[in-house]
Parts: sequence; C-alpha cells; structure tokens
Amino acid sequence: MKTLTLLLGLLLTVSLFSQIDSSRTFGLPEMKIRQKENGKVVTYMFDNTLNKFTLTPSQLLPDTNKYKYKVNLADIKAVSMRNGTQLWKVAGIVGSVGFFLGFLAGGFFDFHGSPTFHVDQAFALGALTAVPFALLGGIIGALSPAFDEYSLTANTDKQKYDALMKIFTKYRQKR
Repeated sequence: MKTLTLLLGLLLTVSLFSQIDSSRTFGLPEMKIRQKENGKVVTYMFDNTLNKFTLTPSQLLPDTNKYKYKVNLADIKAVSMRNGTQLWKVAGIVGSVGFFLGFLAGGFFDFHGSPTFHVDQAFALGALTAVPFALLGGIIGALSPAFDEYSLTANTDKQKYDALMKIFTKYRQKR
C-alpha cells in the first residue's frame, strides 16, 4: 500500500510541476510582418541587425528593449524574410533590355543604301549594349534587398505557430 501511495503521489507531483514550454526565442535577420490592425493590413519592417523574437502559441513578441510591438498570431497575414540581394535578377532584366534596345538599333542602323534589317549588326550592337546595362542593373540590384515571402492568411493559429516555427528555424542567425 505504501508503494501505491508513493507512486500515486509521485504521479500527481510530476503532473503538477510539469511545464510544457512552447515559447521559443529566435535571432532573425531583416524581416517584414504584414498584419491586420484596426481593420487595415499594415506592414512592419524590422531592421537588418539581429532581431530577437519570442514565438508563443498565441503571440509573436520582439525584443522589448528595442521595439514596442507585439502581435497575435491570428492577425498575421504574411512574413517576409530577407534572403540576400537582387543582384542577378535586376542585372538579368536590365541586361536583357539593353540587348533588346541594341538589337533594334543595330538592325535598323544602315551603313548601306538598302532599307533592310541587318541581323549581324543587330546581334553585335545588342551584345555590346547588354554588358553596360547589366553592370548598371547589377549595381542597382546589389543595393536592393531580396525577401522570401510566406503567406499565412488561410491558416489557423496552430498552423501559423507551426509554420512560423519552421520559417524562423530556417532563417535563425547564429551570432
């Protein structure tokens, strides 16, 4: 009987003092949070230093020494995490525009007396103009941050908590 009483007492004590800590703290890069506030959708941007966030099953809380902000998970619509720059994307687009403009100008520029389109001149001038345009686009793209956006609009609070846990674990900074 003493053993049964001891075992029962131990089980009750363990269940009373057990704590499931479901809040986690993350160090995150520059990010944006799009949320519903007073009937409108607003975007909050957090700077490019180390941002400390605590995720609980019902709220997202940043470092209280740095920000005066908190949001319920039900109000979060999307989260965007910084993922490098747009160097190659912008360089490719602007370089393609430069090639197209050079192609048209080179094809219609006529050294001869005939009003025909010259394909060889078009490709030559297109390639020649694509390089400086791509360099200019690369400089602009290097100054523009790229963000990976994760939409959370159709999720329940539990699904948002699980999704944010995965996203924040993926982008966690180790400093």
